[in-house]
Amino acid sequence: MNSSNNISWYSFGISYRNALAVDRQNYALNDDDVKLFYSKIFPEYECSGFIVNTCNRITFFLHGVHPNKIEKKFLESISSSKDIFKVGYRYVGFKAINHLFELGAGMDSQILGDFEIIGQLRRAFQFSKSHGATNGLLERALNSAVHFSRRVKSETGFSSGTSSTSYAAIKFLQVSLPNFTEAKILILGTGEIGDRTLDNLIASRGRLNITLANRTDETAKNIASEKGVEYFKWSNWKSNVENFDAIICTSRAPNYLLSLKDLKEKHPKVFVDLSMPMCLDPTIGNIDGVTLVNIDDISSFIGEQLSSRQGSLPKVQEILDEEIEKFRQSHRAKQAVPIIKRVQKDLEKKWTEADKDPEKIERLSSKIESRLFESVRRCHMRVHTFKKWISD
Repeated sequence: MNSSNNISWYSFGISYRNALAVDRQNYALNDDDVKLFYSKIFPEYECSGFIVNTCNRITFFLHGVHPNKIEKKFLESISSSKDIFKVGYRYVGFKAINHLFELGAGMDSQILGDFEIIGQLRRAFQFSKSHGATNGLLERALNSAVHFSRRVKSETGFSSGTSSTSYAAIKFLQVSLPNFTEAKILILGTGEIGDRTLDNLIASRGRLNITLANRTDETAKNIASEKGVEYFKWSNWKSNVENFDAIICTSRAPNYLLSLKDLKEKHPKVFVDLSMPMCLDPTIGNIDGVTLVNIDDISSFIGEQLSSRQGSLPKVQEILDEEIEKFRQSHRAKQAVPIIKRVQKDLEKKWTEADKDPEKIERLSSKIESRLFESVRRCHMRVHTFKKWISD
């Protein structure tokens, strides 16, 4: 565990790697839950951090004294599981930083190379920062992850082209709807995923026969006007379901927004559920002639088309190793600063008491500072050389 004064880097969570969408939805947090962690639970256990809460994962990135107790608190609030490894994963020390970097570049995404995840990380951090739950070291770690993701984007073909959940949903509709270009499509929810889905849909087939609905009618109305599509009031969309060929749900809700009993004899043939928790009753998929897919199905569909990205992974890993080394060196240098300041302060006090020349004090302080940093660097290089020797 990398720590200073018992302060550790720590990350835990549940993702598509550990649980299917139908199970992941049981661990999803709403905004009020996240705010509770930021305002009460993080301070209680002397931690700073941020929570990434998306359709593919719920991940905590922490830096503090008792991050393991936050993990326990999360599990207690969600289920009776005693160990995160039964449902998810945990990374401690620099392994947590490594996970943050991998996630930011799309290396750990369900759709390999998904470049939208870095934006989700930044927004999650900003939300935490707005509630006073972050610190400077966390921000530096995130900025380093952003820098790494940019290098991957510019130096490799790992994130080339368009590949995201919203993009995959539209590609799936193109295959599933014989009349895709004229099909009537309803999008429920105008949040981040809903907005991107709408943009991808318009880009692929124009604005005709696209309708929005959102809990806040004014929001749906404004977006529809801006994008040149139609909208329904939230109270009306369910009674008009039979008029659509496909429904894409991106709206979060504690219960299903649409169930089997809500459908009439005439109903859409394709349902795409991009929400977490899921907003469409899975039993809808049991109807003859109906296709219902969730986030895992969509990611699997597009993932087969992006298998060529695997070839870029060695180069991506090489860049990752470089950036992690840079972060390690910087982190160790930061850890040396308090020691240097204490030495300088003691030295200045002793020399001042002895009426020594202030200029000599400054010169000697600078030499000590340089030597301490050089000592930290050489120590790091010895460790790096030893690890390389073992691996060879």
